[in-house]
Amino acid sequence: MREDLEIKHTTQRPIGIAEGNVVQALREYVECFNHRSKHDPGLQEGVIDGPSGEGLASEIVNVIVGSQKTRIGKKPSEDNMILLRERVCRFVEKGLPIEARMVWGPKKHFALGDENAVDISELLSLERLYNLHLQVQRLYCPGLHYNAFILDFEGEYVEGDDPEIKAAMSKYIETFEGLIEVLDLTDIVTPVRVSDVAKDETEKERWRDQMRENFEKLRAYWYESEEKGIGGYEDYASYQDLLELRWKGCLPREARDHHLKMVTRFLHEATEDEKVAMVLKIFVASWLHHQFMILRTPHGLSPLNFSFVRPAPDIPKHLMKARVDLRPVSTNITKMTIPPWTAKGFLTITDGQIKAGIKGWHEFMTSEHRVVPGELVLSGGRRSVRIRADFL
Repeated sequence: MREDLEIKHTTQRPIGIAEGNVVQALREYVECFNHRSKHDPGLQEGVIDGPSGEGLASEIVNVIVGSQKTRIGKKPSEDNMILLRERVCRFVEKGLPIEARMVWGPKKHFALGDENAVDISELLSLERLYNLHLQVQRLYCPGLHYNAFILDFEGEYVEGDDPEIKAAMSKYIETFEGLIEVLDLTDIVTPVRVSDVAKDETEKERWRDQMRENFEKLRAYWYESEEKGIGGYEDYASYQDLLELRWKGCLPREARDHHLKMVTRFLHEATEDEKVAMVLKIFVASWLHHQFMILRTPHGLSPLNFSFVRPAPDIPKHLMKARVDLRPVSTNITKMTIPPWTAKGFLTITDGQIKAGIKGWHEFMTSEHRVVPGELVLSGGRRSVRIRADFL
């Protein structure tokens, strides 16, 4: 954490506790972002006392995989555990930070205006990543390095590219990037806009053309398999077209229903075809990453794959390679497993203590509790960021 960090908090209405007490509680909280590697002279570069090589890699993977209190769902398969250890070992052998790759939403899902703002949920998720880095660092000094790929390019495709949506994405991303900088986490978390991965506008247009083709062919397969049955998909002409575009496997019924249920939460009044189209767009955006190897990380070594999103039922095995699904927020705060860009983070007063909370965005908006809009301002270095810090 920056030594010059300034913290301010304001609310639109009284909340029954002095603002000075709120600021003090928030200051005590953000002090958790304190780089041990920068401040502890006892930590030197390289490996701390203990096992090395494969043994160290195994211990690191065990820390990352954790338990059901720290991850979403089941422990990775044994094949995946072996792959995780192999990848970690390559970084350890070179004395490099262990690269982890994850995707991050470009805005709050289907929200605009003030409700699209970065809030307490993003702060809590950054704390989650930071704490895991510290746990690894106790075994291996370089620790973890997260490459957070922000899906701005795909977001415009999925939600639309009208000016209001573009402005919402720009505001959210700039605030998120600023939050990382103000908290002095830039050596641990590197936000990467997917739109910046493209070499130029010509490459972006190639991606757009590919997504349009992907959508049409995936839609043809969806409806053909709905009509004829999912089980015989390998013989369908529409599926053969997908194979030519590096698609793998079928879309099982469980995965279809899972995603349709997910988009229904945001698109209440949409027709069934419109919901299907949204699901297909989500698949198409993810598919593009594999077609063009967009989510590349430094050093040329295969990274670990982290996700804050619960995997869909019957997800293909190749999409689970070296993947660990992390809980976005400590179970001390909530047992919900929703990523910050689909969540609403807030503050609450319990027994005179200020605590953080998380709800699903729509659950928060329909809450019967009184919401007092609030704002947290963090200033440090040359940056100042404003995030929503409502009281519920």
